[in-house]
Amino acid sequence: MRYYAYYEPGINGEPETVVLNEKEILYDYWPYWEEKMIKKYGAGHHLITEDNCIEDWVSLQWATEIKND
Repeated sequence: MRYYAYYEPGINGEPETVVLNEKEILYDYWPYWEEKMIKKYGAGHHLITEDNCIEDWVSLQWATEIKND
């Protein structure tokens, strides 16, 4: 399971780190993202994948993958 971190404003404007895993990202973002991709490309298009959804979410949030070494 991959995890991603990003910052959002917290109390008094101090940045807070938010960490989500792939399943949490897809649960929240997939329905919206899939709808937009179907409108853009059509249902069943090969670019409508969970990996591409996560990649777009990461880009929008300026998130980074947390590496587990």
